[in-house]
Amino acid sequence: MGRNIIGGIIGVVVGIFLVALSQQLMPNFFELPEGLDPTDPEDRATLVSLMPLSAQALVIFGHILGAFAASFIAGTISGRFKNRTGWMAGLILIIATITNFIVMGHDLKFGLVDIPITIFATWLGAKIASRNETIIEV
Repeated sequence: MGRNIIGGIIGVVVGIFLVALSQQLMPNFFELPEGLDPTDPEDRATLVSLMPLSAQALVIFGHILGAFAASFIAGTISGRFKNRTGWMAGLILIIATITNFIVMGHDLKFGLVDIPITIFATWLGAKIASRNETIIEV
C-alpha cells in the first residue's frame, strides 16, 4: 500500500510540474497584451479569446503530457493495483483540466478536444504501466 501512495504522489507531482512547465512556455507563443490581468475573470476571458491556435495547442499538449506522466509514473511505481493507482493519479490531472476549462472560460470546442484527449492519455499511461499486471489473482 505504501508504494501505491508514494507512486500516486510522485505521479501527480510530476504531472503538475509538466503542465506548469508547458504554461511557462506560453510567452513563446502568445505575448500578453499590456494592461490585462490574468487573475481578473473579465481579463481572463479576453486573454483566452485572443490566444492563437498554437498557444491553445500548447495548453492541450501540457494537459496530455501531465495526465499521461502522472498515470504512467504512479502505475509504474505502484506495487499492486497498477492500473487503479495510475487512474487515481491521472484523475487528479483530469479534474485540474476540467477546472482549467471552466475557470479560464475556454470555448466549447477547446473543451471537446482537451478533456477527452486528457482522459485518453490517462488511460494510456495507466494501461502501459500495468501491462504486466495480473487482473485476477488466484
